[in-house]
Amino acid sequence: MHLFLVRHGHAVDVQSSGLGSDAKRVLSDKGLVRTRQAARGFAVLETPVSRIVSSPLIRARQTAEIFAEELGYTGRMIIREELEPGADPSALLPWLRGLTERPTMLVGHMPNVAVLSGLLVCGSDVTDFRFKKTSVCCLSIDRGLLPGTACVDSFIPPSVLRRLAV
Repeated sequence: MHLFLVRHGHAVDVQSSGLGSDAKRVLSDKGLVRTRQAARGFAVLETPVSRIVSSPLIRARQTAEIFAEELGYTGRMIIREELEPGADPSALLPWLRGLTERPTMLVGHMPNVAVLSGLLVCGSDVTDFRFKKTSVCCLSIDRGLLPGTACVDSFIPPSVLRRLAV
């Protein structure tokens, strides 16, 4: 199975936006532009994605929708609470194990995407993956979705993705 872990794009500041809640934060104008560029760059790689799963928070859903559009993904967006901030990323593993082995993109938040990648690659939630906004970590997992069984195929920072989009 291939997993693509994506951190959401740049969002508005909760205090200066007047939204009053972290959950209501949307992508900023800069975040919309850079997320689209990163998604377009990822699309250039022609990596198949058969399923897109997002945190329920608006900024993650917007990021997932932009990636879906740029990838030509026409499937239904799956929302999982295990991807939202404060959730235990390991709680997502039983659900993922039940999926068919198709390339899956997970869009979430820090530190959750880093913790999940560390758990899958190293077998623990200790990780030094530094997910900048719209980074993509590409993992391959051959022996089930067990902690410590994933291999990092690539870790693509947003600056590289944006350059690929040109």
